[in-house]
Amino acid sequence: METWCGFDLHHDDFWDVSLREYHLITSGKIKAKNEEFKAHRVLNQELGILVKFAYHSPNKMPDFTKAKAEQKRGSGEKKADHSRLHQYLLNQSFQSK
Repeated sequence: METWCGFDLHHDDFWDVSLREYHLITSGKIKAKNEEFKAHRVLNQELGILVKFAYHSPNKMPDFTKAKAEQKRGSGEKKADHSRLHQYLLNQSFQSK
């Protein structure tokens, strides 16, 4: 099946998409790609640190599990994300009327 712009959408569906929806699709894809690159950079940095310690001083290897536990999201951020999603869905329902 043919797709357009790498979004796994059939080429016949292109004409049903508004410019705003197209913008949301493309900006979401760009944000996802940026987050993927960011995750790869962090992983490569951690790997470099581990290799450095493994080669020069294996007795002083850092413990990354402690750092991950500190980075967990708080409940305030989850509530903010939930409210943003709720607001977006409300706006979409009002625009469709």
